[in-house]
Amino acid sequence: MPEINWVERNPYPTANTLFDLARFPDGLLVAVGQAGTILKSGDGGANWARNWLNTQHELRALHVFKDGDGLIGGANGLLFRTSDAGKNWQRHPLDTPETIHRFHFQNEGDGWAVGSFGLCLKTSDRGHSWIPSGPETGAWIRDIVDFGDGLVTAVGDAGQRWESHNHGGDWTLHDMDTPLSLNRIVCCGDARWILAERGQFFTLPADGSQWRRIDLPTGRNLTDLHWDSELKGLLSGSGGTLLATDDGGENWLPAELPSSVNLGRMVQAAGNTWLIGEMGTIIKRVDPESDWELLSSGRLNQLWSVAQVAPGHLVVVGEDGLVMRSENSGKDWAMSPTPCSGKLYDVEFSTDQHHQSTGWAVGADGALLFSNDKGHTWTAYTLPKPVTLYCVTFADALNGWAAGESGVFVRTTDGGKNWQMINLAVPGALHSVCFADSHHGWAAGEDGLILLTTDGGETWQQSSSGTQASLHSIHFRDAQNGWVAGTRGTVLRTSDGGISWHSRSIPTKADLNRIRWSPGGKGWIVGEDSNLLVSSDGGENWRRFPKATQAALKDVMPLAADPEVGTEGLLLVGANGLIMELRW
Repeated sequence: MPEINWVERNPYPTANTLFDLARFPDGLLVAVGQAGTILKSGDGGANWARNWLNTQHELRALHVFKDGDGLIGGANGLLFRTSDAGKNWQRHPLDTPETIHRFHFQNEGDGWAVGSFGLCLKTSDRGHSWIPSGPETGAWIRDIVDFGDGLVTAVGDAGQRWESHNHGGDWTLHDMDTPLSLNRIVCCGDARWILAERGQFFTLPADGSQWRRIDLPTGRNLTDLHWDSELKGLLSGSGGTLLATDDGGENWLPAELPSSVNLGRMVQAAGNTWLIGEMGTIIKRVDPESDWELLSSGRLNQLWSVAQVAPGHLVVVGEDGLVMRSENSGKDWAMSPTPCSGKLYDVEFSTDQHHQSTGWAVGADGALLFSNDKGHTWTAYTLPKPVTLYCVTFADALNGWAAGESGVFVRTTDGGKNWQMINLAVPGALHSVCFADSHHGWAAGEDGLILLTTDGGETWQQSSSGTQASLHSIHFRDAQNGWVAGTRGTVLRTSDGGISWHSRSIPTKADLNRIRWSPGGKGWIVGEDSNLLVSSDGGENWRRFPKATQAALKDVMPLAADPEVGTEGLLLVGANGLIMELRW
């Protein structure tokens, strides 16, 4: 397959969690995270571009040397090196299946890498070669600090703290009187701090007398600590936790932040303080007296469905009644107001060339919304009963169907002016409905339920699917050939109009959320665990597409050819507000 160009349109700059950030001597900022994410900014964080390292694994650790060389570490022993200040990275994987969680260098040559299941490696040549030199443990080692003169301290899961007084030759385990994970070691002068989960941290005064445990009322996991001076410090953690002290850590007060996501590293670079975390969050403070500025942007609502109004014109729907629209193939997005505050699960626009401006969206608590201006404005239709609707489709300009919980169908025969509720008395919810023409239609739902009609929905009969999986999406290319996808990697195919179904083997057991076909004949399936599957032989065989996100994928829309960037494309939507465009 040709080279793939992935572009994240929302949120900006990424929907992936960021784990580490560093500044190169020339001012280049680099952040690393989930799904092989590496972001670069050359203008102080105002704009970010994604760099592709040809990996789908997490990148968790980053270290920059004074001369501009650098290291990135991640899952499966991944190690990347740069010798040109972060412009290019070369892969030098370690012989280990473990995850590199943190780097620590005591000087420009001697350093450590620690991580999953007791990984603890030492280098004396800037990471060109590594030797095992850690304590005997199967726990994650979360952080390590080399204090010089042979003293090395490491911390990890289950409250474990190890010390070595001979550069890692021998280790002693010390009891910290906690079962919680120890996340970080921080030094301020001669004083030391260890951060833990659930608001716990430990402090060792400068005289080295005794570790003291402190339990903060926040109850949040503490991830990083930065000192502006011996008295003023900042403590970050999960749930947007940011606490400030001006008395050396005796008392901590909440500090105001423009985000409530889980925060990870706090980094001091060129006088600025940076916070990074979940869903691509990047926050910057210029100096201790300044307010925090949120540099990442975009909606973080879960997105459930995408529809094409016309070539280049797209509409997505999601949580909190969110509707967003794009008129340039997904490059830019604008919000549309709706009279709905609940979840919107599906959106559909008419394929009739005389009614392309007409669309419908359905969701929780009987949400049934109508637009006649390509999704700019929406009007609610009130149903006699507030049932949750999961899907909507139109067989033609007049005949439409929505379906949802408890086997409920909602039908219109006049283009949506009036809707009639029909209960077919089938067990469980209906998650997907589609029509190949005005006569042939199908619906799929819980416990392997598949229904079919050959008379435009006047009557429905149940088809034997041969599975008990919950079926989330059904798609027919014509009146005979169809596919359905659901939980536990279930994919079924029919070639006789849905009378009989046959299982297809696919390379995942994840729950699958949507199946669609592109005009060129490719089949696409998206699902949990960021699964994207493609078939080029009519659905006989499926292969997994490379990952570029950790977000769960909820829908996929084949895009028309864009002569500027490629001949084929997709738009993916999903968790954390993800809108991602693929071109190749």
